[in-house]
Amino acid sequence: MPVQTKPEQVSRRRRYRRTNKTGLTVQFHWNTHTIPYLRIALISAFFACFTLIFSDYGMPMEIAGKVKTLPMYLYDQFMSSFQYG
Repeated sequence: MPVQTKPEQVSRRRRYRRTNKTGLTVQFHWNTHTIPYLRIALISAFFACFTLIFSDYGMPMEIAGKVKTLPMYLYDQFMSSFQYG
């Protein structure tokens, strides 16, 4: 948990209280207050997931071709357990 100073905590609480007192909808509160605070974390999570998926599946398929790595083998085993059709 990052260290927060007292003015930061008070300003954040004040912002949430203001939306509750004015009678704004939950959707408006979500779009104007919550999403801007989470924007950097969401972008970081997207790039971390993309990098992980690309390094587990994309690079081995491109470089090695037919050689299967452990994640690719597990994916094939999992998907072949379902009987479609």
